[in-house]
Amino acid sequence: MQRIVTLLLLLISCGLQAAHLVGGELSYQCLGNNQYEIRLVIYRDCASNGAPFDDPAIVTVFNASNSVYANLELPLYSSRNLPINAPNSCTSLPSFVCTQEGIYLDTISLPANTGPFTFSHQRCCRNSSIDNIPNPRLWGNTYTIQVPNQIACNSSPSFSSAPPVALCLNQYVQIDMGASESDGDSLHYFLCSPLHGGGSQTNTTGPNSPRPDTSTAPPYTQVPFSAPYSTSYPIASNPAFSINPQTGLLSGTPDQVGQYVFAVCVQEWRNGTLLSTLRRDFQFNVTSACVRTAADFEPQDLNPYELCTGKTISFEELCLNTIEWYWDFGVPGVSNDTSYRPNPTFTYPDTGVYQVTLIANPGTGCADTIVR
Repeated sequence: MQRIVTLLLLLISCGLQAAHLVGGELSYQCLGNNQYEIRLVIYRDCASNGAPFDDPAIVTVFNASNSVYANLELPLYSSRNLPINAPNSCTSLPSFVCTQEGIYLDTISLPANTGPFTFSHQRCCRNSSIDNIPNPRLWGNTYTIQVPNQIACNSSPSFSSAPPVALCLNQYVQIDMGASESDGDSLHYFLCSPLHGGGSQTNTTGPNSPRPDTSTAPPYTQVPFSAPYSTSYPIASNPAFSINPQTGLLSGTPDQVGQYVFAVCVQEWRNGTLLSTLRRDFQFNVTSACVRTAADFEPQDLNPYELCTGKTISFEELCLNTIEWYWDFGVPGVSNDTSYRPNPTFTYPDTGVYQVTLIANPGTGCADTIVR
């Protein structure tokens, strides 16, 4: 038996308006002597025909009065395609999904005890095929984080791992959105709203251009959700996605194919004072084209004129997404009529009709059984 599942993905781009963007985040590390390394991460859709990664990417630094302190051009330090790993071990993703990660790095000197300072990067636009926000093509992206006003050298949290490139329909997942923190501060995780930035006016360099030469000052406009979606329910899911406020473990079961924008925020606290808020803005793609673990094998031809003579039978597995097999050849009253080979041969004690069992990935939470 052959099982074929197809999915049509609408990968619509906005040309030079960079609708290939699917997310990003901004963090920093204190290097000592008032030096800070800024780290901007941008995620883009490999399959889009939109613009490639910006090089450089503009990050604007604002002082305590929200005036521009500096405008930095961060060079593209590295880029890669994220691994095509399903966030659920019982499934595998289709080969056509692809997300690229671009990392930008630069350093800046900030005078001590004169902050807070705010780092911001803005870029338009979002994919018009997004399902959980109204008029998605009209909304851009702002990635921002604050350096607190304090003498001590402080580094922001940074996410420990990249997000998954896709989620599988009706498959429960647990996604690590945890962040590392080098100063011993307390972290608090919650679902929050993506932020808007940039515009669709081409051939301009101001705040309404797709790639503003200077970011607008905070506060920033939150991207609205379309009903029934919200900050706390950004993805069609049952059970609904939620995040552990202490660990950053995001869990839920997506139950509708689509593209969904969401954001995870990580607050950094010290002695009851909020120091910074790290925000990851990302687009989850939910697909029905994942391959799940499924047990199956080639049945014996029951045509009496084509049955093999003799009692030795060869079996052929047709399992999906399987790395281990367990066969029980159905001989009553014995326990040694088994095999762990994918395509075993077994000699029966006598002719007759036997019920054969095959378990795909036995002993795991992904196991699937067929009896024939």
